[in-house]
Amino acid sequence: VDDCTFDYQTTQNTTNDRFGITTSDNLNLIVRNKCKFSLLNQAISLGAGNYINGTATITDNLFEYNQIGINNLATSSLTATGNQFTGNSPTHQGISIGGTCGYTITNNTFTNLQAGIAAWFTSHDTPGNNLIDCNTYSNCKFGNYLNDNNIGLQLTDNAFDTQTADNKLDNGVNNGSIAFSQGNLDAPHFNLFST
Repeated sequence: VDDCTFDYQTTQNTTNDRFGITTSDNLNLIVRNKCKFSLLNQAISLGAGNYINGTATITDNLFEYNQIGINNLATSSLTATGNQFTGNSPTHQGISIGGTCGYTITNNTFTNLQAGIAAWFTSHDTPGNNLIDCNTYSNCKFGNYLNDNNIGLQLTDNAFDTQTADNKLDNGVNNGSIAFSQGNLDAPHFNLFST
Protein backbone atom coordinates (compact mmCIF):
# COMPACT_ATOMS: atom_id res chain seq x y z
CA VAL A 1 0.00 0.00 0.00
CA ASP A 2 1.68 3.16 -1.21
CA ASP A 3 0.64 6.83 -0.98
CA CYS A 4 -3.07 6.20 -0.22
CA THR A 5 -5.72 8.05 1.80
CA PHE A 6 -8.11 6.43 4.28
CA ASP A 7 -10.40 9.19 5.57
CA TYR A 8 -13.76 8.78 7.30
CA GLN A 9 -15.78 11.80 6.16
CA THR A 10 -18.65 11.97 8.62
CA THR A 11 -19.39 13.45 12.01
CA GLN A 12 -21.28 10.42 13.31
CA ASN A 13 -19.12 8.41 15.67
CA THR A 14 -19.57 4.66 15.36
CA THR A 15 -17.43 2.02 17.02
CA ASN A 16 -17.88 -1.05 14.80
CA ASP A 17 -16.63 0.34 11.52
CA ARG A 18 -14.10 2.93 10.38
CA PHE A 19 -11.13 0.64 9.76
CA GLY A 20 -8.46 1.62 7.24
CA ILE A 21 -6.56 -1.67 6.72
CA THR A 22 -7.30 -4.97 8.51
CA THR A 23 -5.19 -8.12 8.16
CA SER A 24 -4.87 -11.53 9.78
CA ASP A 25 -1.74 -13.71 9.50
CA ASN A 26 -0.51 -11.42 6.74
CA LEU A 27 3.02 -11.90 5.43
CA ASN A 28 4.99 -8.83 4.42
CA LEU A 29 2.32 -6.13 4.54
CA ILE A 30 4.02 -2.85 3.60
CA VAL A 31 2.31 0.51 4.14
CA ARG A 32 4.54 3.42 3.12
CA ASN A 33 5.17 6.77 1.48
CA LYS A 34 2.74 9.27 2.93
CA CYS A 35 -0.39 7.19 3.32
CA LYS A 36 -2.87 9.25 5.33
CA PHE A 37 -5.28 7.76 7.89
CA SER A 38 -7.86 10.13 9.42
CA LEU A 39 -10.85 9.86 11.78
CA LEU A 40 -10.84 6.04 11.96
CA ASN A 41 -11.54 3.65 14.82
CA GLN A 42 -8.40 1.68 13.91
CA ALA A 43 -6.30 2.97 11.03
CA ILE A 44 -4.36 -0.30 10.69
CA SER A 45 -5.42 -3.48 12.50
CA LEU A 46 -2.93 -6.37 12.44
CA GLY A 47 -3.67 -9.80 13.86
CA ALA A 48 -2.28 -13.31 13.86
CA GLY A 49 -3.37 -16.73 15.06
CA ASN A 50 -0.11 -16.97 17.02
CA TYR A 51 3.15 -15.09 17.43
CA ILE A 52 5.00 -16.91 14.64
CA ASN A 53 2.65 -15.52 11.94
CA GLY A 54 2.12 -12.06 10.53
CA THR A 55 4.64 -9.38 9.50
CA ALA A 56 4.19 -5.70 8.68
CA THR A 57 6.37 -2.70 7.87
CA ILE A 58 4.68 0.68 8.27
CA THR A 59 6.90 3.58 7.19
CA ASP A 60 6.54 7.35 6.63
CA ASN A 61 2.78 7.76 7.05
CA LEU A 62 0.42 10.25 8.71
CA PHE A 63 -2.15 9.15 11.32
CA GLU A 64 -4.54 11.94 12.36
CA TYR A 65 -7.35 11.77 14.93
CA ASN A 66 -7.76 7.98 14.93
CA GLN A 67 -8.90 6.11 18.03
CA ILE A 68 -5.88 3.79 17.47
CA GLY A 69 -3.31 4.42 14.76
CA ILE A 70 -1.84 0.89 14.60
CA ASN A 71 -3.34 -2.00 16.54
CA ASN A 72 -1.04 -5.06 16.58
CA LEU A 73 -2.30 -8.30 18.13
CA ALA A 74 0.21 -11.16 18.41
CA THR A 75 2.06 -10.79 15.11
CA SER A 76 5.56 -12.11 14.58
CA SER A 77 7.03 -8.79 13.48
CA LEU A 78 5.92 -5.16 13.31
CA THR A 79 8.28 -2.43 12.17
CA ALA A 80 6.91 1.12 12.46
CA THR A 81 9.33 3.86 11.38
CA GLY A 82 9.05 7.55 10.54
CA ASN A 83 5.30 7.88 11.10
CA GLN A 84 3.42 10.82 12.62
CA PHE A 85 0.55 10.15 15.05
CA THR A 86 -1.67 13.06 16.15
CA GLY A 87 -4.76 12.83 18.33
CA ASN A 88 -7.48 15.21 19.50
CA SER A 89 -9.16 13.10 22.18
CA PRO A 90 -7.98 11.99 25.63
CA THR A 91 -8.56 8.35 24.62
CA HIS A 92 -6.58 8.21 21.36
CA GLN A 93 -3.50 5.95 21.12
CA GLY A 94 -0.74 5.97 18.52
CA ILE A 95 0.28 2.29 18.56
CA SER A 96 -1.34 -0.43 20.66
CA ILE A 97 0.39 -3.81 20.94
CA GLY A 98 -1.10 -6.86 22.66
CA GLY A 99 -0.14 -10.49 23.09
CA THR A 100 3.19 -12.16 22.48
CA CYS A 101 4.70 -10.41 19.48
CA GLY A 102 7.83 -8.85 18.04
CA TYR A 103 8.17 -5.15 17.27
CA THR A 104 10.58 -2.35 16.47
CA ILE A 105 9.15 1.16 16.75
CA THR A 106 11.62 3.88 15.74
CA ASN A 107 11.75 7.55 14.70
CA ASN A 108 8.02 8.24 15.07
CA THR A 109 6.32 11.31 16.55
CA PHE A 110 3.33 11.09 18.91
CA THR A 111 1.31 14.24 19.72
CA ASN A 112 -1.80 14.87 21.88
CA LEU A 113 -2.56 11.21 22.70
CA GLN A 114 -3.59 9.18 25.75
CA ALA A 115 -0.52 7.01 25.07
CA GLY A 116 1.97 7.21 22.25
CA ILE A 117 2.58 3.47 22.56
CA ALA A 118 0.63 1.01 24.71
CA ALA A 119 2.15 -2.48 25.09
CA TRP A 120 0.07 -5.19 26.77
CA PHE A 121 1.74 -8.48 27.85
CA THR A 122 3.96 -8.77 24.75
CA SER A 123 6.36 -11.30 26.33
CA HIS A 124 4.12 -14.04 27.78
CA ASP A 125 5.20 -16.92 25.53
CA THR A 126 8.67 -15.67 24.57
CA PRO A 127 10.86 -12.93 26.00
CA GLY A 128 11.11 -11.21 22.61
CA ASN A 129 13.67 -8.65 21.56
CA ASN A 130 11.44 -5.62 21.23
CA LEU A 131 12.62 -2.05 20.76
CA ILE A 132 11.09 1.41 21.19
CA ASP A 133 13.81 3.76 19.93
CA CYS A 134 14.31 7.41 18.90
CA ASN A 135 10.64 8.42 19.17
CA THR A 136 9.37 11.88 20.17
CA TYR A 137 6.35 12.31 22.47
CA SER A 138 4.63 15.72 22.83
CA ASN A 139 1.66 16.53 25.06
CA CYS A 140 0.70 12.86 25.54
CA LYS A 141 -0.70 11.71 28.89
CA PHE A 142 1.75 8.77 28.78
CA GLY A 143 4.65 8.36 26.39
CA ASN A 144 4.68 4.57 26.74
CA TYR A 145 2.05 2.68 28.72
CA LEU A 146 3.54 -0.76 29.51
CA ASN A 147 1.13 -3.23 31.07
CA ASP A 148 2.02 -6.67 32.45
CA ASN A 149 4.91 -8.75 31.06
CA ASN A 150 6.99 -6.89 28.45
CA ILE A 151 10.29 -8.36 29.65
CA GLY A 152 12.01 -8.26 26.23
CA LEU A 153 11.47 -4.52 25.73
CA GLN A 154 14.33 -2.02 25.39
CA LEU A 155 13.57 1.73 25.57
CA THR A 156 16.34 3.78 23.93
CA ASP A 157 16.97 7.36 22.80
CA ASN A 158 13.38 8.60 23.17
CA ALA A 159 12.45 12.24 23.85
CA PHE A 160 9.49 12.95 26.13
CA ASP A 161 7.35 15.99 26.91
CA THR A 162 4.36 14.26 28.55
CA GLN A 163 1.60 15.27 30.95
CA THR A 164 1.59 12.40 33.49
CA ALA A 165 4.35 9.84 32.90
CA ASP A 166 7.00 9.29 30.26
CA ASN A 167 6.93 5.51 30.80
CA LYS A 168 4.14 4.03 32.91
CA LEU A 169 4.83 0.46 34.00
CA ASP A 170 1.60 -1.18 35.20
CA ASN A 171 1.02 -4.54 36.90
CA GLY A 172 -1.68 -6.26 34.89
CA VAL A 173 -2.19 -9.93 35.80
CA ASN A 174 1.53 -10.52 36.33
CA ASN A 175 4.08 -8.04 37.58
CA GLY A 176 4.71 -5.27 35.08
CA SER A 177 8.17 -5.63 33.57
CA ILE A 178 10.53 -4.52 30.82
CA ALA A 179 14.04 -5.72 30.00
CA PHE A 180 16.23 -5.62 33.13
CA SER A 181 19.22 -4.15 31.34
CA GLN A 182 18.49 -0.78 29.76
CA GLY A 183 22.07 -0.12 28.68
CA ASN A 184 25.35 0.07 30.60
CA LEU A 185 28.15 2.57 31.30
CA ASP A 186 29.73 1.88 27.90
CA ALA A 187 26.44 2.03 25.98
CA PRO A 188 23.82 3.92 27.99
CA HIS A 189 20.32 4.32 26.64
CA PHE A 190 19.87 8.07 26.20
CA ASN A 191 16.23 8.80 26.92
CA LEU A 192 15.35 12.46 27.47
CA PHE A 193 12.64 12.68 30.11
CA SER A 194 10.04 15.35 30.80
CA THR A 195 10.77 17.91 33.48
